[in-house]
Amino acid sequence: MNYCKKSLSLEDTKEIAKWVYNLLVSEKRGTIFLNGEMGAGKTTFTKYLAEYFGCADGSSSPTFTILNTYESKKGKRLLHFDLYRIESIEELEQTGFFEYIEDDAIAVIEWADKLDLREYFDDIVEIKIEKDKNARIFNVIY
Repeated sequence: MNYCKKSLSLEDTKEIAKWVYNLLVSEKRGTIFLNGEMGAGKTTFTKYLAEYFGCADGSSSPTFTILNTYESKKGKRLLHFDLYRIESIEELEQTGFFEYIEDDAIAVIEWADKLDLREYFDDIVEIKIEKDKNARIFNVIY
């Protein structure tokens, strides 16, 4: 299925994050492949999603650390990966990525389209964010 929504503001992006949160909960999905060019709003979207999961600490981009973990008041952990600097599956493996994804957590993976990760997940929601002048277009495939 496909859901496409234009965001003209941070409030719109927050509403899209709420829709995705509800999808994850109702469909029992646990992995988001989050793609879009630099500055498209991937980290902002993840921040709002983390809020809906009840994560107290604010989301920030894990570009240099590869992973940020957020504890949820709702019993789920949110794993926020940023693969921008990762060049291969072998390099990703060295970060401990595959051990983390075995955890019962929600995984948001920025720049997921850089590597072929589909074989490692069954429950993917793919989100592509495109810039369009002063708007962002969220295309959600689930």
